[in-house]
Amino acid sequence: MTNIFQKTQSITPATSLHQSTTKIYLGLLQTLHANLEAVRIGTDPEALHDFRVAIRRTRSALSAIPDTFSLEQTEHFRNEFAWIQQITGPTRDLDVHQQALNEHIATLSLDTQAHLAPLRQILAQQRDNAQATMVKHLDSKRFVDLLDAWQVSLKVPEVSEVSIESSLEIPIEESNNVAVTQTTIDHTTTKRLCQLYKRVLNAGNTITRQSPAKQYHELRKKCKKLRYFLEFFKDLYKPKLVNHILRKLKKLLDCLGTHQDLSVQLQNLHTLKTQISSYPELQNSDTQKAFAQLLLTVTKRQTKLQKQALDAFKKINSNKGQHLFTTLLRSNLNNSHTP
Repeated sequence: MTNIFQKTQSITPATSLHQSTTKIYLGLLQTLHANLEAVRIGTDPEALHDFRVAIRRTRSALSAIPDTFSLEQTEHFRNEFAWIQQITGPTRDLDVHQQALNEHIATLSLDTQAHLAPLRQILAQQRDNAQATMVKHLDSKRFVDLLDAWQVSLKVPEVSEVSIESSLEIPIEESNNVAVTQTTIDHTTTKRLCQLYKRVLNAGNTITRQSPAKQYHELRKKCKKLRYFLEFFKDLYKPKLVNHILRKLKKLLDCLGTHQDLSVQLQNLHTLKTQISSYPELQNSDTQKAFAQLLLTVTKRQTKLQKQALDAFKKINSNKGQHLFTTLLRSNLNNSHTP
């Protein structure tokens, strides 16, 4: 990803709430603009990937840091950015499918590879159609108005220059039914990180090798929210601990991401199989045999990914993994920012 976000972010407890979130959003907006033209052209799959990551991170921030805008604005922007994610999804899925298909086919015999040539052509046509539909949406008034409104909202002057330390309050203990408050961003981010981490553990602990792909995908979404939030505010924590936890999360997310990609590919392949009468080029008996072999190869690969994902989750959920996360939170509260 074109990581402009990392270059612009610098958040400390003395930074105001508006300044902190604006730095996050502006960095992501720059990434979006940097890739938009390439997304329209459609010849660089990585540009679309980077574009979608910027959108997804923006949505995650809107959910995790909802106090930057009014409730009405927040809901509006969340819905609109979700729409962008939706309209760019089919093209991205087919980009991944085409690349994965080449990898899968490469493991098969030369004869089988030759018989699957028609499938490659069908996927290429589907991708072209998805690209054309996506570009229409990106050229629409709705999309242009959204970016304009988003940029304007990020330039609204701050109502107050009060720092995050004095603008956020959360109860940390009670005495005689009176809440004692701690107003630092450290406590606010720590509370939120703890919530996100618990959601990851709860989701992961319900998954087995027999669980449907949807459950793996739900765990993936929760892991992403935890990863993004930690990356947003990583300057508030001890660097070595942050990097260690992020490595574990990324390993799990890599497994879950590939697992989800394979789920989408299998769904598309099964759809093609049910519609085979609409594709004369797939009705050859040799092509159908090769198609069945491809389905088996992809299914086996997905099964292998399930085990890898569960193994990666166990490391996060283990006593050692939970201790590491607890230590991270304490590195914030104790202001232990030395490497």
